[in-house]
Amino acid sequence: MEPPAYWDRWDTREKPTIDLMLDALCGAVHAAVDAYAKHGQEVVLDTVITNPRARQLLAEDLAHLPVYLIGVRCDPAETVRREAARGNRAVGLAASQFDWIHKRMQYDIEVDTTGKSPEKVAADISHWLTTGPVPTALQRLRA
Repeated sequence: MEPPAYWDRWDTREKPTIDLMLDALCGAVHAAVDAYAKHGQEVVLDTVITNPRARQLLAEDLAHLPVYLIGVRCDPAETVRREAARGNRAVGLAASQFDWIHKRMQYDIEVDTTGKSPEKVAADISHWLTTGPVPTALQRLRA
């Protein structure tokens, strides 16, 4: 979702600059989700919420939409194996986020992908959606 090299040298930039970059990126992504939804399209936004500001922006920008937040978990060792197999990921990144990435998040449903195919996970989520759940996680995030 980011332009090429968007986060290069992020560790050398001042916090206000990083905050502006995050706000701009989240705003653009959330506006795209909103535009698709307004035109009747169902949207899957696959993202990692890495800080409180991103969580806040998600909750504010998409509060007017029926959004389901789905927590996706996986055993750290399996994430390392998957990253290595893909070849286009920083191996160990997901495992390094394991202890904190879901803290302070709210979800409508959580799935564990360890040992499951993407098709099985998608089928589980699809089945859950057929039960007519009411999305509440975004509201709980805002609270």
